[in-house]
Amino acid sequence: MNIAIDQVAIDHSDDLEYSGHMVCAEYGIVNTENLTNLDQLIDRRFLFFGLPLLLDQGTGSPVRAVALLQDG
Repeated sequence: MNIAIDQVAIDHSDDLEYSGHMVCAEYGIVNTENLTNLDQLIDRRFLFFGLPLLLDQGTGSPVRAVALLQDG
């Protein structure tokens, strides 16, 4: 499961406990932040691919975000 947004982070900048990240971690949900052009996906079916960089000992990574549009 994935939560994807067009903002810098899923947490409010004043949230020093990173509540959104903690809830995602608890439930095994990936969060993808700072996306663009999401308006082009409204009411459309698509497959999402987040292709990460391999970072040694990293807990996150920049991704190449790809939406593959479905016919219909």
